Amino acid sequence: MQNATKYGNTTMDHVMHLLLKADPLKVYPQMKESFPENLKHLKKTMEGLDWKIFESWMHQWLLFEMSKNSLGEKLTEGSPKVLTKCLEEASRIPAIHPGRFKPQCDENGNYMPLQCFGSIGYCWCVFPNGTEVPHTRSRGRHNCSEPLDMEDLSSGLGVTKQDLVQATM
Repeated sequence: MQNATKYGNTTMDHVMHLLLKADPLKVYPQMKESFPENLKHLKKTMEGLDWKIFESWMHQWLLFEMSKNSLGEKLTEGSPKVLTKCLEEASRIPAIHPGRFKPQCDENGNYMPLQCFGSIGYCWCVFPNGTEVPHTRSRGRHNCSEPLDMEDLSSGLGVTKQDLVQATM
């Protein structure tokens, strides 16, 4: 299975994660070209019936997407964007924030795998949803790209970042 810290917060990332949990041996093609080129590649590699089923699904998906903008609404560069959980959490903390934890987000708004509480020097790894990976908290930096054995989001073991934030207030 892929490294758990590499999953992002996009719908595709979550679906891929669920599918790999259901069938870890399933192989997905690498999509490195433009959308039209990727579709051509898929059509060449899929069997006829599988392609027809996929084509039917794309038709249904297109109708769904069109129905979401049925009032002629078009998204533009100036359209308000929905903040990800990481960006929303970070936006509540001022630029200068001594003694307060501010999550680090990547360019897509996902949690960076390594989070650090700068004012006290502790760092830890997080899952894509921002939940701390158990047993990764320590002073100094970690390598959060090492494979994780299991996602145990409910273990409650160790000190969570919320506990640490509350203890420093």
